[in-house]
Amino acid sequence: MRVLAIVLVLVATTVSGAAAQNLPISAFYGHFVGRGTASGVSSGFFDASARDLDVTISAAGKGVRVAWTTFVRKGSDPSSQEVVKRSTTITFRATGKPNVFIEKRGSDPFDGTPLSWARIDGRTLTTYTFVVGEDGIYSLSSYARTLDKQGRVMDLLFQLLRSGESVRNAQAKLVRK
Repeated sequence: MRVLAIVLVLVATTVSGAAAQNLPISAFYGHFVGRGTASGVSSGFFDASARDLDVTISAAGKGVRVAWTTFVRKGSDPSSQEVVKRSTTITFRATGKPNVFIEKRGSDPFDGTPLSWARIDGRTLTTYTFVVGEDGIYSLSSYARTLDKQGRVMDLLFQLLRSGESVRNAQAKLVRK
């Protein structure tokens, strides 16, 4: 029940305080590519890695589809770096609340299935994913995607929390193609 209370607080926090000048979801539609870096703690050691990113945001009925691929470059020697590809697509539906969307499938974070939602605050579209592991430890990831005034450049800020502790952060700059 405590985890459910945390989820409800997180959802309420993301819904409250909507800005008067929120961009419409259609302002985020497009294909963006760019680079960034991630840092975090892995096995007790600080690690950092370069990232190439590809993000496509599009209409999905009355909702929105956010698809992204991250190419993680591991190793310090550019000529022999291992590249790991990670792709995710989430389709959100409108909730009836302004600027708030929820993943189309009815997710249950207690069975290991992610619960995902999104919200617009000003020029930023943030997606959240919450999941509870078999051990009862929760993870919350967020991707804040902020458009510049012309809508051509997207700043990305990623954060991963595990039981409230920061595990990984990433920053990137992407350009609309």
